[in-house]
Amino acid sequence: MKLVRYLVYCLSETGANVFDYRGLSVVALVTSALSMLCVGLFFLIYVNIHGVVQSLEEDITMNLYLDENLSADKMLELERVILSYPEVGNVRFISSRDAIEAYLKRYPTEKDLMESFGNQALPASFVVGLAPTHRTVEGVGSVAKKIEGVSGVSEIQYGQEWIQTLWWSTQLLMLIGLVVGVTLTLASIAIVANTIRLTLFNRKHDIGILRMLGATEAFIRGPFLLEGVTLGALSGGGALILLKIIFESFIYRVGDGFMQGHSIVFLPPPTLAGVVVCGALLGFVGALLSLKQTRKVWA
Repeated sequence: MKLVRYLVYCLSETGANVFDYRGLSVVALVTSALSMLCVGLFFLIYVNIHGVVQSLEEDITMNLYLDENLSADKMLELERVILSYPEVGNVRFISSRDAIEAYLKRYPTEKDLMESFGNQALPASFVVGLAPTHRTVEGVGSVAKKIEGVSGVSEIQYGQEWIQTLWWSTQLLMLIGLVVGVTLTLASIAIVANTIRLTLFNRKHDIGILRMLGATEAFIRGPFLLEGVTLGALSGGGALILLKIIFESFIYRVGDGFMQGHSIVFLPPPTLAGVVVCGALLGFVGALLSLKQTRKVWA
């Protein structure tokens, strides 16, 4: 029963603090929400780009072009060697004739050119698919290094340049997002801390009376901690609303044209809840720091 009364007291005091200093609370709420919005934007962009990278990695295949006049026995031996690698999931043979037919199906106007080169216009090849656990940039690179020294393979192609570029771009984006996230997180904590500190100084007289009446530190601090949590949670919620508006009005429409068939997705529900919880935690930390600093000044 005492706990319920204490919670009711904290809620009422928190509401009174926010209302009495609503201008200060609104400024803190808006600035914190904008800080968290920036973090959310970076995270949203990273989630979508990372999803594209994963999708492309799942479709990674390697084309191994074979030496001319390679005998059937050598091809079978080469296929067994490639399949022995743990990174390899499957191997599919494409004859020179099949390669020419596939090329002409895609570029029918090049028929005369292919006929001028004869039946060996395009070399026979193996299309290597990676095992599910190795469909990564590292996995395809590992297989390529092993096959480079295998006899019978004249050339290896797997789009290594764009794969590496895309992978490094993702890592760079993650690093930038981490730096920005840490910076804006500290900014959000400082904003809430300063807001609570100003509220504490404005209510210094009331707090002194409570101490004279024998109120415990927990009783005094509770409403201010709850105020920090409330401001943080509301900032997180406000940031998500703004992020959804930006997503629907700009990111989804513009980004869909750049993703080339890959759908743009919003943050999943667990992440949305996590943003609000993180906002509440940041508000709690800011309020706690403010209370400690103010306590040292008043001591």
